[in-house]
Amino acid sequence: MKKNVKIKLPEPMHFIGIGGVGMSAIAQSLHANGLKVTGSDSSDSAIISKMAEMGINIQLSHRTANVESAAAVVHSSAISEDNPELIRAKELGLAIFHRSDVLAKILDCYESVGICGTHGKTTTSALISHILQKLNCKPTCFVGGAMNSWESTYAHGAGEWAVAEVDESDGSFLKSSHFVTVITNIDIDHMEYFGTREKQLEAFQKFASNTHSEGCCVVNWDDLPLRQVSNMAPRRLAFGFKLGSDVRAIDYKCREGISSFTAIVERDRFDVTLPQFGRHNVLNALAALATVRALELDVGSAVKALQDFAGVARRQQRYLQSEKLVVLDDYAHNPGKIAAYLESVKENWPSHELIVVFQPHRYSRLRSSLDETIRSFSKCDKLILLPVYSAGEPVDANFSLERLIQSFDEALESTDVMGAVDLNRAEALVSAHTNNDKRTVVSTVGAGDVWKVAKEFNAKQTARA
Repeated sequence: MKKNVKIKLPEPMHFIGIGGVGMSAIAQSLHANGLKVTGSDSSDSAIISKMAEMGINIQLSHRTANVESAAAVVHSSAISEDNPELIRAKELGLAIFHRSDVLAKILDCYESVGICGTHGKTTTSALISHILQKLNCKPTCFVGGAMNSWESTYAHGAGEWAVAEVDESDGSFLKSSHFVTVITNIDIDHMEYFGTREKQLEAFQKFASNTHSEGCCVVNWDDLPLRQVSNMAPRRLAFGFKLGSDVRAIDYKCREGISSFTAIVERDRFDVTLPQFGRHNVLNALAALATVRALELDVGSAVKALQDFAGVARRQQRYLQSEKLVVLDDYAHNPGKIAAYLESVKENWPSHELIVVFQPHRYSRLRSSLDETIRSFSKCDKLILLPVYSAGEPVDANFSLERLIQSFDEALESTDVMGAVDLNRAEALVSAHTNNDKRTVVSTVGAGDVWKVAKEFNAKQTARA
């Protein structure tokens, strides 16, 4: 039975940085459930305009006056302690919530599916949300990227289920428990928070053990560390390519951006077509099918729903696909994501030259995984490096553009490594190294604003056509 969706929080609730992916979804959910919400952000965006049209009062500045009438404030880990609104809220004695605390309170009103992992969780969350909608479950959904079919990260549903991508990067995924927990993988990442690999694995083990006693933990059987940490779950359902998976893929093929495979779901077999490419996306689809089985829903109908999954913004986004030129963008920003993505690109277009523009994300990530990051680009023919997108971290001169070029160039013997001081220079280098007589894939990679290079390059190609 559906739980009582009555979210008890002080109001009005003011969101500092309301335009963020996670913050905007939570603000919309509270608003949809009848709570009074206000917000502020430093810049305008499409999602802020959308929320303003819903009736949410949003100020495009961070000022102390914005919180004077609030009963509580909500912030994310991206908001610094010296933010004037956060300082004033503390002076006024307002209730202060991290966004994960509010999300946990919302999810407690539903039967929830919580998805985490160092890569794949956004696409997996989107796949599960898409399938449950197609199966008329009317889920409420919180996805870490804008689903192309919704043009939003959030969907409000009248059903008993909620689907939520939860964040392991700051440990906040441990604040909520779920009827079904889904773990896509556990690569080494976010060491600035965890400190050691052992502590990271302990946190994931706790997440698995937080699964409801009558629920299920859905795990990637191909990921050895994940096999080990999921032993504490009350019930485990495994997916993967390897023997031992309860939901397993065989006969995998990939061509021109489309994947096909046979899914063995316990004793049943299904022919699957997925409009995304790469083994990593097959694993995401298997995770979604395993979740459907865990929820005791119809897997055959779920397989049909996969055929028209429109994907997520900045995940294998195709700006152009012609016989000789393919222009892509992907949000991949840690070694596991990058390697999986580039391997799938080469698999789909093996005869094409691969030119990649990479914008490293965070100095802390490079400090913990520089060698792994460099190795993840071994499939590239040409690599154009941009300066680090710091995401607010202090500059670390050890990872200047010049030093990064040297490190990548020395390690990648068969890759032509270049540097670009800004996005405009990167686009100019792409144009200069794209030969109209040679089959080429151009892809931007990174979590910052590197996508603008692919968009601009594509616009010029379209104008010339």
